[in-house]
Amino acid sequence: MRNWIVALIVSYSVISVAAPLTPEQREQARQHYDSASRKFDVGRFDDAATEFQAVYELTGDPSLLFNIAQSFRQAQKYDKALLFYRSYLNKLPDAGNRLAVEKRIGEINEILEKQKSVSEAPPQGTIKPPAEDKPSQESVPPNRETPPAAPMEPPRPPPPALRYTGIALGGLAVAALGAGIAMSVLASNASNDLHRAAKAGSTVFSPDLQTKESNGRTYDTVAIAAYVVAGVAAAASGVTLYLGYRKPRERRVAVVPVIAPGLAGVAVGGAF
Repeated sequence: MRNWIVALIVSYSVISVAAPLTPEQREQARQHYDSASRKFDVGRFDDAATEFQAVYELTGDPSLLFNIAQSFRQAQKYDKALLFYRSYLNKLPDAGNRLAVEKRIGEINEILEKQKSVSEAPPQGTIKPPAEDKPSQESVPPNRETPPAAPMEPPRPPPPALRYTGIALGGLAVAALGAGIAMSVLASNASNDLHRAAKAGSTVFSPDLQTKESNGRTYDTVAIAAYVVAGVAAAASGVTLYLGYRKPRERRVAVVPVIAPGLAGVAVGGAF
């Protein structure tokens, strides 16, 4: 509240000596000014000009003439904008933004000259107004909130391929684990047969026992390899699924199969 009172005093100090406002008039002026500012912000420039004019009629503050001119210029009503820009400079010949206003007057004069040179029904939009700018801040209360910046484009979601790859790796891990368990069972059965033959007093392996011993070793080797593949695939599946369902962020991920003599697996790397 203190900030608004200071802004009000600055805005109305020009006419406070000549015609002090009643509390009702001050409240009306404040309401019209707030309404004008909101309408200007959302592009309702004609309505903003009307509200700023209502404030000027109540207060006589010459700085409002600039706001009225700005509103009419944005509404592309250049004749009215020119009128109020000139009135503003007549009322405040030492205005701090005089050079900018004179430049704006020159731009509007050029636009009006071009409009006169075109046909009676020129295509709409052939003459573009100068870049938009805000009304004078001399009458704007300092505690007004700055409008939020335009939101940035949201990051793209992770590609579905990551999720599918994670599911496939999970399936591979389950399959490899099942194969490892099966091979372990077969290796265990072969080992049990050899132990039973040894307890029976057999000192020389028969061809059948030799085959079982060889198969048992093969089963054991395959089981170990299957467990390794299952572990690597499970880890890769966990990482890939995490990246696939994680909130979008910048990342670089690579899933590379690793195959070498006596080694099979998957390498997952990335930056995230």
